[in-house]
Amino acid sequence: MNKVIGLFVLCVLIAACAGQTEQCKNMHPIVLIPGVMGTVLHASAKIPPGSDIPSSCPHNFKNQLIWIDIHEVINYKCLRYYFQSNYIPEKKEWQDIEGMETLVPKWGSTYAVSVLAPGALTASLVPYYRKMIEKLEDLGYKDGENLVGGGYDWKNMPKQEWLDKLKDLIEGMVKKAGQKAVIVGHSMGCPFSYYFLRKMGDDWVKKYIHMYAPMAPAWMGATKALDVMLEGLDRDLPVAGKYFAPMMRHVPSLWFLLPWKDAFKGDILAMSPHKNYTFDQLETLLNDGNASFVEGKLKATQGMFAEFNNYEKPPPVPIRAFIGHGKNTVTSLVFKDDIKPHAPDGSWESCTRIYGDGDGTVPIKSLVYVTDKWKTKGADLKVFMYNKMGHLPLIKDSYVIKDLIREICD
Repeated sequence: MNKVIGLFVLCVLIAACAGQTEQCKNMHPIVLIPGVMGTVLHASAKIPPGSDIPSSCPHNFKNQLIWIDIHEVINYKCLRYYFQSNYIPEKKEWQDIEGMETLVPKWGSTYAVSVLAPGALTASLVPYYRKMIEKLEDLGYKDGENLVGGGYDWKNMPKQEWLDKLKDLIEGMVKKAGQKAVIVGHSMGCPFSYYFLRKMGDDWVKKYIHMYAPMAPAWMGATKALDVMLEGLDRDLPVAGKYFAPMMRHVPSLWFLLPWKDAFKGDILAMSPHKNYTFDQLETLLNDGNASFVEGKLKATQGMFAEFNNYEKPPPVPIRAFIGHGKNTVTSLVFKDDIKPHAPDGSWESCTRIYGDGDGTVPIKSLVYVTDKWKTKGADLKVFMYNKMGHLPLIKDSYVIKDLIREICD
């Protein structure tokens, strides 16, 4: 009888141990930096009379959810005006429309980067970092304490206000936890987080950062960004994609995500019956299509990284990159007729697409451009490659998250 009881107790103990949540040896604070369209946005408006915004669109509202507002309290035909920035050639910079203020709700928590349509009935529609957040919370991480979101106004390039807030957030977490922080970036959040690290300087990074983890990095842009400018979005969003093409032509961050010559020079970007456009003729392509101030807009976005020689220097901390590939990814556009000027708010002629290797959004050249460069610089670098892995699925995949957690915790 005693043997039976002993065996039973042993079985219970084994089962209990097997069911225990995986533990994290080193609970380094974690900051999640999202990509383009990856932060919930609120806005307040006090738009003066005489503006270019149609009278049918509200000119005054406060702290209104605008991304993503499933219930369309603000009609998405008006959203295009609220999201746009205007390029001012005299100042060589982009400028928000007068009277608009964009806000990140509950900044410092993971609220704005977990799901992009917050609400009990809508949260499941557009999940973002949610699965990763849940896995980390299972390990004992606590939202707003040692697990935070570094969301930002993704329509624009990094602003000093965001850099300052992110710096203060990280310093506060590190002081409280007694452990250096890990920065996890996704897509455009990778170059933006790199920009932050370089702005902080090596001494600060060594003091406060334990590891840098870029995931599905859009280092050198993507043909997809051009596709979005021309045709709109085909991403699984509960919003008609056609509304986004005119809007995105006025979004600075999308100009930043256009292909960079350094990675794609000489490759064919677009083809028409009488003209081929290589990646080093991007400006010509956009000018032929009636885009305005092309050279200035590109310099005002991609040019922000010129002071860092386009990722020449790796951050002085361990780097763990996570990259998907083996998915059909747009590499070139084929137009049936020659490209002609169009109305600024109109649509370009539909095109067919040529595909190559990548993660379905970012071509492989852009994904590996920076880490291939850093391999020659003596960086503490590991690159994890996942075949048949998509751009957004990468940060939701259980095996990828497990690899990331292992690197952080060990």
